[in-house]
Parts: sequence; structure tokens; C-alpha cells
Amino acid sequence: MSTLALHQAILLHRRDWRESSALLELFSREHGRLGVIARGWRKRPGWTASLQPFQMLTLGWSGRGELLNLRSVESAEQQWRLPGRRVYCGLYMNELLYKLLPRQQPEADMFACYLQSLDALAAGAPEAPVLRIFEKHLLLALGVALPLSAGDADIDSAARYRFVPGQGLHKLPPLALANDAAVISGDALQALQHERFTAPGQLAACRRLLRLALATELDGKTLHSYDLLQQAGS
Repeated sequence: MSTLALHQAILLHRRDWRESSALLELFSREHGRLGVIARGWRKRPGWTASLQPFQMLTLGWSGRGELLNLRSVESAEQQWRLPGRRVYCGLYMNELLYKLLPRQQPEADMFACYLQSLDALAAGAPEAPVLRIFEKHLLLALGVALPLSAGDADIDSAARYRFVPGQGLHKLPPLALANDAAVISGDALQALQHERFTAPGQLAACRRLLRLALATELDGKTLHSYDLLQQAGS
């Protein structure tokens, strides 16, 4: 990747690198997830103040390959204040993005979903539905076989389905004995499909299914934000 013009991006993760530098994971509409080195960032007061999560940044970077070099940082006016436990929800979304999305692959739809999720959390929307919808769109962006988008076969609300990693959802026979995290009702699937959770148990059922699918994609990677999210009850 050659020298790039200024682009807007959001910081997903930052960790110290060497004595005064940092490795950044960024998310942008045009370039998807990016790995960027902020050399000497501790010696730049403007950078240390601006390179924080949940705010839109205007950045310039250069270089080729997996890791780019940060050249300029400006804070944009847009930022999201996530009070209390909502900040754990934001950190959870950030961690999923930088651990699952491939680098330097445009993800305009996922970026839009991420912004909408931040908007909803900042506006006081219930956390659990926001996270379930975010998880659903992330799995679809990763190509996980969930028959939930428009155009797929109709889901039978009275049936039950089993999720099989790598294969997707399979409809169970009416009298099949199955009651585990991989089994979900058609009613809950319809709620996830239409992103409207109205009946008791739908959110909990979708949470189990989506977390199982995400665990398969994570392939043993630990989510450090998950314990905080569990404490938040989301």
C-alpha cells in the first residue's frame, strides 16, 4: 500500500511498542482494519490526547505491507460517550473487530453497522439488542453461513434449528431430542432476522447461538473484554 491521503478512522486497540511508540489497530470505511505504527507517540502531546477509542480521527499514514506508519493525527468532532457499563460493550465490539476482520480489506457495510451500534449505545438504547445485531452483521461479514438475510429460505417460527460450524443452520425434525447451545427456535431466528426482539427468551437464545458462532471464528483467541461484558449482563 503506497502513501495514502487523509482518511477517517476509529481506533480499535492500542498497545505500547518499544520505548515510545505504539501499535494501533484502526477501522476505516475505505480500508477496513489497519495495523499502524505510531512512532514516538508519547513525545507528541497531540497524538496521545487524540489516539483514544470511540472518536472519529482524521489520519495520514504511509508505507507498504501489513504494518503502515502513522504520519498525522487530527481529532474529528464526532465522538461517542459511553457511560458506565456501555463502555464495556464498546470495548467488546472493538475487540471482535480487530481479532476477526482481515487487515486491509474494505468493510463499508460493517463500518456503517459499527457506527450505528455506537450511536445506539451512546443514545441509551438497550445494550443486549445492539450487541446481538452487531454480532450478527459481523458474522455475515465474515461469511459465516447464517440464513438470515433477505432472499434466504423462510424460517419456520414453530421449528427448531441446529447450528453446525462451517455448515450453518439445519432444521431439526419435529420430535428430535436436542436442547443445547447449538439449538435455537425458529421464533428466535426470525427475531434476529428482522432485528426485533419482542418475546421472552429471544435475546438469550440468539446470544447463545451468536456466541457459539463467534467462538468458532475466534478459534481459541481470548476476548479480554468478555469478562467485563459478562459483568455488565450483556
